[in-house]
Amino acid sequence: MISEVDIRDWGHVPHRPIESKDQYEHYLRHHDWLFEFSDDHSVFRAGAMAQAYLEEASSLFDPEKLVWRKYAPRS
Repeated sequence: MISEVDIRDWGHVPHRPIESKDQYEHYLRHHDWLFEFSDDHSVFRAGAMAQAYLEEASSLFDPEKLVWRKYAPRS
């Protein structure tokens, strides 16, 4: 199980592989979905990298993106 310490260590850019669907959902829940609106380029870059990482993990744990849609903002 992931602790809050792990989330702080993870920050915006994952450093460890996502190893389970529960972990994948945890990272989706804590992802900064509004990173694109940041004026700080480092926040934008980190958010974009994290989202790309999560999209890659979705192909393993959520190919139909059902869990993804649960957390992603509506467009």
